[in-house]
Amino acid sequence: MLTISFCSPKGGSGKSTTCAVLALELARTGWNVKVMDTDPKNWLTSWALLKPLPKGLQVYAVPQDQLTDAAESLSYQADFLLIDIEGSDDASLIDAILVSDMVISPCRSSRMDASGSVQVLKQVRQKSRMLKRPILSSVLMTQTAPGAIEHRITGEIKAILKEAGAPILRTQFANRPIFQAMVSLGGDFIDLPKEFQGSSPTSAIENARALAVEVVDRLSGVPLPKVEQSA
Repeated sequence: MLTISFCSPKGGSGKSTTCAVLALELARTGWNVKVMDTDPKNWLTSWALLKPLPKGLQVYAVPQDQLTDAAESLSYQADFLLIDIEGSDDASLIDAILVSDMVISPCRSSRMDASGSVQVLKQVRQKSRMLKRPILSSVLMTQTAPGAIEHRITGEIKAILKEAGAPILRTQFANRPIFQAMVSLGGDFIDLPKEFQGSSPTSAIENARALAVEVVDRLSGVPLPKVEQSA
């Protein structure tokens, strides 16, 4: 049982969408995945109610003040527990870090987002020392887009993060219509009607898979749960 939290003090960084896509990819691999939606707006809970989710994936709405108890309970029922945190709630962010094996801080190509991610990773290092156990952490560049200007801006933001000692995932989570449509329409993005898939659904699928593979690879030092075998 491994717990991954998505934390950023900045709203709109892509926490909920990234959490949903990673949850889908892990469940598709065969793991039992549970998602805790602790944002009072309950974006992920609403998404989960629109259409049936794949086997092995469940989403739970959890009040912020019950995060720790719920995480302890659900982690024993899952191979992976993913926690989506409200951007503005510092107490929830700290509670999530304390129960996590890994913290992912989504970050758009903006200086404010980068500063927020650096703050999160500082908290992770502090809490890891306090608990005397390693808590992995990484920044995930989100909502990236092709083009020379965007590439240069992203490079500048990465430089800021690296200077602050923030580990950055190689995979960037691109701004793709298929992921936006998934959140709006519900269900798995690979099952969306063709008209909602955008111009490059294959690239989106590869992007999501690459993210899941890299996250699992980062966790290779932690005992991974066995993949559930199909009957």
